Amino acid sequence: MRIHEEIAEIVTDKHGSSRSERISRTDGNTSSELAADVNEPVLISAKRLVPIEGVEEEGIVAEKLAKARNAKLGTMYSVRPKAKEDGGYADRVLVSTTDNPKEIEVQVTHFDKRAIAGIKPKEKSGAPGEFKAQREVGELAKAVDNAIMCKAGVDPAAKALAILLLQTPAVLGKMVRQQLQRTSFEMRGFKEVWIAPFREEAFEVFTPLKDENISVAAYYLSEKAGRPPGEEQRFWFAAIDQLRGL
Repeated sequence: MRIHEEIAEIVTDKHGSSRSERISRTDGNTSSELAADVNEPVLISAKRLVPIEGVEEEGIVAEKLAKARNAKLGTMYSVRPKAKEDGGYADRVLVSTTDNPKEIEVQVTHFDKRAIAGIKPKEKSGAPGEFKAQREVGELAKAVDNAIMCKAGVDPAAKALAILLLQTPAVLGKMVRQQLQRTSFEMRGFKEVWIAPFREEAFEVFTPLKDENISVAAYYLSEKAGRPPGEEQRFWFAAIDQLRGL
């Protein structure tokens, strides 16, 4: 039996936008904390007491992917069980008896290599592994892009039908998730790319939008709000969220 603890505090402005966020989560083995303030680097920490088998961790994040994706698309995919590593292309497979395609292969990898290396428990001393760092969201976005690029060197036909799932042993919170979903990424041939943070809902990242489409959407959002002065950036980001269905 594991004890799960979660603490989350979010401060928002008059428009409902997050300005500050504090999160602490643990499953009894892995723990992670985050401190985020608008326009400031994000402080992320994580600790792990004992190692986790890779195949077990992949199963956990694949379940999170299936749940979030089903909620978004109204589908009924589940994760095919996998007892041990088999060396196949897919780390997990989403299966459904009611949706098409019936099967979707999922490639799983860590996108934050420094974090996963840091939280590896010390075998000789038995001490827990720990990771703590300040990160700009741009650094995290670059790590995501590098992970996509590293996994992209496979058969194009298989890749076009597969989902790439990027996991991290740290919490990311609402503010970082929002900024990553407003960032544009090259999918490099993958069907979709999703991110699964520690004990948080999985979320999708997106390909670039055309500036003219964002401008038109931002214009109508501003008009609807009565064209308040000095709010151009807010409506620009709101337009991106609207176009991406966030």
